Amino acid sequence: MALGPVDIVRFAEAFGARGFKIDRPGEISPTLKKALTMQGPVIIGVPVDYRDNHRLMEDVHPEALN
Repeated sequence: MALGPVDIVRFAEAFGARGFKIDRPGEISPTLKKALTMQGPVIIGVPVDYRDNHRLMEDVHPEALN
């Protein structure tokens, strides 16, 4: 069974939390500031581009990819 993308806002709300989704770098600071003013749990969805993870791993742990 394959699962599709998760709507993080609806997921959070289903569990009684507040949910936000960040789509652009300029949204990070205002979203975090807003979340920090709220009572209760807050979940923030941030898309991550994993295409360059291998390069990061080479810099951090060069022997890990041998």
